[in-house]
Amino acid sequence: MRTVLIASVMTAAAMMTLPPKQSCPLSTACITARRQRLGTLRAFTAALDALCEAFMAKDSHGVGEAASDARDALHDLISDE
Repeated sequence: MRTVLIASVMTAAAMMTLPPKQSCPLSTACITARRQRLGTLRAFTAALDALCEAFMAKDSHGVGEAASDARDALHDLISDE
């Protein structure tokens, strides 16, 4: 179930953050921006994974930390231009 949730979030976030190919030429700046967004997306999914792990382990402190990390990564993903 966790894998399906993370895969769904990754797909949705990737569609939200990556522009269509024709609107972004293969310039160095464009490639760098895509790599940065991908790194941010990976940080977000890692935080979601940690959130699931902490929840299943009934670790309330771990849930709080993972939720904070997920929030920060999502904010970076949304506000990244």
